[in-house]
Amino acid sequence: MLTSASASAAASSEPAPSAAPVVSAVAAEAPPIAPAALDKAAHDAFAKVSGITPGKLGAPAKSCPGGACYWRWSIDDASGSALGTIQIEEATSALTYVVNDGNGIARSIDAYVQYDKDSKRALATIAALPEAKGICAQVNAEGAGCSEYVSDDSGGPCSSATPEAPDPCLWGVYVGSNMGTHLSRIATFCFEPRGFTVIRVSDAFCDKAMPLTTFRAREKLRASGKTVDTCP
Repeated sequence: MLTSASASAAASSEPAPSAAPVVSAVAAEAPPIAPAALDKAAHDAFAKVSGITPGKLGAPAKSCPGGACYWRWSIDDASGSALGTIQIEEATSALTYVVNDGNGIARSIDAYVQYDKDSKRALATIAALPEAKGICAQVNAEGAGCSEYVSDDSGGPCSSATPEAPDPCLWGVYVGSNMGTHLSRIATFCFEPRGFTVIRVSDAFCDKAMPLTTFRAREKLRASGKTVDTCP
């Protein structure tokens, strides 16, 4: 994944690309300034976010949302699905990457590389929890696939040294079942990205974030056959 997406992940909902990513463009219009420098910047950015050095990039597409103009290259996987977009702002030459995860967050290349590492660590941390393993075992036994991905990564500053949900610095990892036609959420684990410590959990029966210990107790009751459908 170049995601949460990286976009990424054995336990993630994202399939590994069958071949190296390719870069496509939807416009053949040439940049009016420093095309060689623009092309090199895009090449370098692509190599950094993907780990692959492309042979040749297509011509960038230019768009001017809200008055600011950008040159954009779409990074696609071998099937043609968009993984993200490299963009260079015309006025400032600022280079950013937007991963195709639905959040639309533009990050500097270095910030994205760090985000990708953090996302993979987050997924591995949650996948190792007994509760997440239990959820995946349950949905697999029912014939569905287990889906895990970073669902919330606003990246805002923590309001305190010991943040609690819904503090904007907390990340969320979605865990649920993949029914083929749709996903069904079972739980979302909220964690603090500095230490990757799980702070709160919400489940499909109660959208209110609760302590991990409370969630564990509810899961034990549910495993014993008791109905647990109210918020603690």
